[in-house]
Amino acid sequence: MIKAPGCIATGGTVAETEAQIPEAIAFHLEGMREDGISPPIPQSQVEYVEVAA
Repeated sequence: MIKAPGCIATGGTVAETEAQIPEAIAFHLEGMREDGISPPIPQSQVEYVEVAA
């Protein structure tokens, strides 16, 4: 089972979404600190799935 972090950014376009990412991360980390939770160790994972159109 993969446990996903709870940080999400949304927007009407890719550019709008990318602009929201820093604020979303800061807000999420602030909430974690308030709850006494240590921020996770930074890591990345990318997977691509091909879907027939």
